[in-house]
Amino acid sequence: MAVTSYVDYVESVFGTDRAIDGLGELRRGLALSRAYGKRDEALQARYWSVLLAEVPHAIENNWPGLIFRLCDEALERSRDACEAIAPQIEAKARALDESSPQQAAEWHGMAHRMRWRLGQRAEATRSLLAQSAAMVRAAEHSAIHQPLLAPMQLLEGIRLARRAKADPQRVQELRERLSQYERATLDHYQTHSHEIDVNDWVEWIHKRIQAPSFFDSLLRMAFGIGAIADLDEVKARVVKSASEFPLSHLFGSTHATADGTIVARRPPLDPSDADSLRDQMVRSAVETDFDLRARHGCPIHSSSSFFLSALFRQHQGDRGCVIRGS
Repeated sequence: MAVTSYVDYVESVFGTDRAIDGLGELRRGLALSRAYGKRDEALQARYWSVLLAEVPHAIENNWPGLIFRLCDEALERSRDACEAIAPQIEAKARALDESSPQQAAEWHGMAHRMRWRLGQRAEATRSLLAQSAAMVRAAEHSAIHQPLLAPMQLLEGIRLARRAKADPQRVQELRERLSQYERATLDHYQTHSHEIDVNDWVEWIHKRIQAPSFFDSLLRMAFGIGAIADLDEVKARVVKSASEFPLSHLFGSTHATADGTIVARRPPLDPSDADSLRDQMVRSAVETDFDLRARHGCPIHSSSSFFLSALFRQHQGDRGCVIRGS
């Protein structure tokens, strides 16, 4: 009954402006019919006739979100449906080639998938080359109006051309054009100046990191070395969390490998037990203090050695540390 009800509903909405509403029911109905109605050839034929009837309607209304999902069903379940849909997809792609090459590339890509599914290698290669050409045209249009987008589109066109084993000379021409597009993007980058007041950071470093010199403190901060966690603060945080959120600490945890072998157990927190409190303090420090340090300290080291040296120079001069950069 459910399989029949699904196809009844799909028939009522396909061919109308509410066609997208029937997509979920169609997919569920096809799955159920494959599981429980394989021998009902009439039901199977009814589902596929409804799907194939909706394809030209969805193409005419330019609904790629619907038509591509219908194509996915055909690719997965029906070779005959692929043979019926592929020429329509190719015709739609050719219609979009000049007016909207970016969209045309998506339709050519779907045509390639369907031709490959049918074992038609020559036709699949032609669709792939057409997809590459569409991306190249999209890059040409973007080079005029959206120069920052053009290199990415052309790079995709080159990737598709190489995948289709296009003429090496043609690929080389596209690479040279890519270099031109990339150089052109440099004219569209701009710099923005700003000031950073680092007085609070210097005070924090002096207070929390002990080292022979201020520069050593900076290095310890950048590399994640030094006594950062304050035990009293960590203990107060753990006790406060246990009192405010008792349910979070009511149960213990068990750690096991992928094979199911238990490798560790952590009992629930007991604030009155020193060992239990210490274990929770270690866990909190590792997950909060050091984890946050790793996330925010590494970018300082990897991308801004300039910042550390500038901070050091500012500190050696006066304590009114303001760094200007762009």
